[in-house]
Amino acid sequence: MKILIDPGHGRNTPGKCSPDGRFREYQYTREIAAAVVARLQALGHDAEVLVPEFEDIPLSERVRRINAWCRRLGKDHVVLVSVHVDAAGSDGQRHTAAGWSCYTSPGQTAGDRLADCLYRAAEKHLQGHKIRTDYSDGDADKEACFALWRGY
Repeated sequence: MKILIDPGHGRNTPGKCSPDGRFREYQYTREIAAAVVARLQALGHDAEVLVPEFEDIPLSERVRRINAWCRRLGKDHVVLVSVHVDAAGSDGQRHTAAGWSCYTSPGQTAGDRLADCLYRAAEKHLQGHKIRTDYSDGDADKEACFALWRGY
């Protein structure tokens, strides 16, 4: 099983920072991605960062990289996790956004099992923080057809 950790956006993505510009999403997502990959590798898993570059990598290139692994190993042997650090508002003001959520592709998929594990870990390690859920389909994860996983 190949585990690909995608660190969200690059340093030159417009926006994607706090109103004062000090909090940059790309910095934190790369730190998180590197730590997750290191831990997974220490546990014996085949994991790597999908986008080690700091600059923006076009969505088409990200999808090409994912597809290359899917062709090599088979789609059922590739897991993709895309890490983002979200904030609220684009009006230049600070807001009180807080919380954690996990999205999977629509329908019941293998990703739902991973999401279930992530939600259990979040409940254990993020006590006192808002954990956003959507049980409309019977499990906690939110679902969306994001462009990154539509391509593979």
